[in-house]
Amino acid sequence: MTVLNRYIANQHAYVEKKMQQPLTGFTNKKGEQAKWDDIAVTFRNKKGITANFYFNNNNKPYPKIGSKFTNDDRLNSDTHHLLLTYLLDLLKENISINVKREKLSIARNFLNALENNVASSSLSDIQHAIDNMGYSSYIATFFNWLYKHKMLSTACCPSFPIHLG
Repeated sequence: MTVLNRYIANQHAYVEKKMQQPLTGFTNKKGEQAKWDDIAVTFRNKKGITANFYFNNNNKPYPKIGSKFTNDDRLNSDTHHLLLTYLLDLLKENISINVKREKLSIARNFLNALENNVASSSLSDIQHAIDNMGYSSYIATFFNWLYKHKMLSTACCPSFPIHLG
């Protein structure tokens, strides 16, 4: 595997580290233990609260856990694994499961719009993807996570919309 830059290398290293952990609390749509390549997963926390999370491209913009996914609906594996890694970190946060689901959905929509690895994309392409998102609340959270784990240069600073209300 040829790595384009150190930020992509950091992404791969962080994902590989997370892949060593079991996906505790996750099941696939058949109710079986989820795997890293499942497009749709359900997470049940210690309190028994469940949430569905999706790792699909824009072929099905409003997926449901019962949606029939095909290989045409898959994200590329690097994007899928990056988003699942992001989700594992989100699950550690002391926020509602609905906010966690929203944060992942926004990150997925952004990466789908970008169509390339964020670390190899130009600032103008990143900004264009953000500007064309209908709803981009929490996108700054995803960027802060990328910066924190050195998966994106802090010199890449797009403008984020301000949502009032």
